[in-house]
Amino acid sequence: QEFGVQALVCNAMVDDRQTVRSKSVHGAVPLEAALGHRLQPATVRAPSWCNDCGQFLWGVSEQGLECALCYRLLCSACSGKAARCPTFETSQGADLLTNGAIGASGKDTLEAFEEARQIRERAGTLDTLDGARLLKNIGLANIKKRDFQGAMEAYLEAHRIYAATGTLETPSGAGLLRSLGLAKEELGDSHGALH
Repeated sequence: QEFGVQALVCNAMVDDRQTVRSKSVHGAVPLEAALGHRLQPATVRAPSWCNDCGQFLWGVSEQGLECALCYRLLCSACSGKAARCPTFETSQGADLLTNGAIGASGKDTLEAFEEARQIRERAGTLDTLDGARLLKNIGLANIKKRDFQGAMEAYLEAHRIYAATGTLETPSGAGLLRSLGLAKEELGDSHGALH
């Protein structure tokens, strides 16, 4: 399964840890890899050790690999077994994942949105307007794959959040109500579609 990831590009610069970061571009990668570290060669100007195994990083240039998101510094041996980047376990990480999924194809988009939803649930940020927007996107992705029941569930959860935050009367709330009505109609609930 491939998933299009919007890369974060870091210009070459020296930070307070004396690390030089170079540019990195990512294309379509599996979802699990999309949630991983954005590793790029790093040249350190001071004695440094791998953040995973503690091995000293030898050499005068490109001694290790550094994540462009969380700045974790790894030796080449540990870079191949690096886990998820902790950046993706935040609401901002869920937004990065969601934004990368928009424009991807069918199942991949829904899978990325569902992963972003789980991250927001763990971070306690699903009951926010950003969480509601994510749920609307999940509903739309379900509609595209003709899963009207899945769309209805996502829309109803988004509706609960909009109602709780008092934003159901906004244009975005009106769009949600319209989508909810269309999903109900597709499920054969023509009476419910009017409410």
